[in-house]
Parts: sequence; C-alpha cells; structure tokens
Amino acid sequence: MLPCAPGAGAQSQSGGETRSVAEMRPVAEMRPTSEMRGRFDAAMDDDFNTPDALAVMQGVARDLNTAKAAGRNEDAAALAAALRDMGGVLGLLQQSPGEYLKRGVGEAGLSDSQIDTLIEARRAARAVRNFAESDRIREVLACAGILLTDKPDGATGWRRA
Repeated sequence: MLPCAPGAGAQSQSGGETRSVAEMRPVAEMRPTSEMRGRFDAAMDDDFNTPDALAVMQGVARDLNTAKAAGRNEDAAALAAALRDMGGVLGLLQQSPGEYLKRGVGEAGLSDSQIDTLIEARRAARAVRNFAESDRIREVLACAGILLTDKPDGATGWRRA
C-alpha cells in the first residue's frame, strides 16, 4: 500500500469534508515544492496536527531515498530541500548528520578541538609504532564517550556515543 498524504480520506476538523479513497494521492506522486508542502502546511494549520505533518515528511524521506538509489540526483536534491524546509518548521533536521552525531547530549565533555588534538596525538603515536600510547588515547576518548573509526586510508573518524 502506498503512503498517502495526511488527512486524505479523513474528515477535516476545519472544513468538515470527507475525501474518498479515489481522491487520495500517494506521496510519491506529489510535486516536492508545492503539493507536498501544501499538505504539510494544511496539517500544521489543522490545529498543529504534527502526526500528519510528520507523515508527509516520512513520505518525502522515502521518496528522497528512492530518488537517491535510482541516481536521480536533481529529484533527490529537491526532495532534500523540501524535507529540510518542512523540518525547520518543527525545529528538526537543521544539522548535517555528521554534526548531529558529533554533538554531545547534556554534558560538556571534550570539545571538538580537544578531540581532534587527541586523535592527532594518537595518529603520531601510531606512526612511531607506540601502540600502548595509541591504545591509551583511544581509551581516554572512549571513557569520554567518543567512538573512533579507523579507516583503511589512515584517517580516523569520530562521533559521540
């Protein structure tokens, strides 16, 4: 069953109208910049109907992933912009995934620059084959809630746990 736009087939609080199943349009058939946003705005105008607004956003996210998988980059970019715009109304999706995963939750902990400094010290220790020091730095970061990912090219990525 295809996802449908919010409120489709349901009685509207404001207008009292009911739409038939034939009038429902799958989210995938909507235009990202106008019709999807119109459905989102209608949900928000309907007494701040967040569940329906999130349902529209979920449909946009699904279409975005489908477009990316099919290599339709222009469609994916338009859908991503629409999704981020709708999310902004609710205070969602305003950070890149990398920024989101690097932020701390409720505690000060280590700053990004402190983490980068420790990773650089770990890299230097590994370069001179001082694996005990490298392991110690990894443990310090792990205790601070920082997960390291060593990549084949020698780079080290990190995120907060």
